Amino acid sequence: MKRALGLLVGTAFLATPLTGQVELGVDMVLQVTNFSSSADFIDLDNVTTFNLPASQVRLGVFVTPQVSIEPRLGVTYGASGGESVSGTQAQVSAYYHFPEMRGQRAAFLRFGVGASILSSSNVSDTQMLIDAGVGLKFPVRDQLLLRVEAFGGRSFESDASRAATRLGTAFGFSWFSQN
Repeated sequence: MKRALGLLVGTAFLATPLTGQVELGVDMVLQVTNFSSSADFIDLDNVTTFNLPASQVRLGVFVTPQVSIEPRLGVTYGASGGESVSGTQAQVSAYYHFPEMRGQRAAFLRFGVGASILSSSNVSDTQMLIDAGVGLKFPVRDQLLLRVEAFGGRSFESDASRAATRLGTAFGFSWFSQN
């Protein structure tokens, strides 16, 4: 996990001098996960999750006024009946930001790759993932935007986890270092 966090922070700081614009944000996420059928794993039903107040923290840096690179990190923890499980999701996404529409909102497209790391007392597993999204940013105040995104993604089968398709929506806030 330390290596993944270092990679995320390092990517952000390496790209920062290119334009000087930095975006820091948090998102809450509503997601439906559909697990693939497999003879090697126990059948699981679809899972719906809602993470509030934030499921992930992101730090975007603008390479050009329209293109940004955004590392993001999400951490979850759960315990029940004496057992605990933790999950870490590290991802890097590339964004294309369309010009503002009438000075009010701006659309964006996103493509990301990453890893989901699961740890419990008897299982440790890393699962690779890809996803893509489309969204809008709405100005709230100077340097503060509301961000709404619809996304879809795929987690690939690993030694201890089945492949899964994810669909969801994210609502969050972004703070910008410059106007």
